[in-house]
Amino acid sequence: MKYRYNAEIQINVDFDLSQTIYKLNEVANVLESLFRGFIFENDNGERFDEAPAFVAILDGIELILMGPPDDVYEVYDEIENANFFCFSMKTKSPIDLETYKQYNSKVLNFLLNEELKSDNGIFIDVTFDLINFINNNSNLKCEQLT
Repeated sequence: MKYRYNAEIQINVDFDLSQTIYKLNEVANVLESLFRGFIFENDNGERFDEAPAFVAILDGIELILMGPPDDVYEVYDEIENANFFCFSMKTKSPIDLETYKQYNSKVLNFLLNEELKSDNGIFIDVTFDLINFINNNSNLKCEQLT
């Protein structure tokens, strides 16, 4: 059965102030290692001029990672408030995840093994599934975007 998938996630990076602050490209590298088959490319302001972003598209599945502007660390009084990123997964049209087995992607295999429920027969929100997956497989800490 074909469904449209959607997720909206906030990623917080816990860090010690003595360590280097995570940059957007470093978070994109972590996600790229989790989402095998997806290649994150810098948006360079083409679609998201209000914030820096990395986008990865694979056969109808779009992943978007947005971060704070590069100068945000000069603006925030408390540096820990600036270490957040927004991550989303969208499919523009209904897809069958079974067709993505060929990519041997950990996250797509994870979603295939979950008992995903559709609210209206065509749309499935995988926010909490992706939060659990990312939290359990990386040093990133995710929560639902509010």
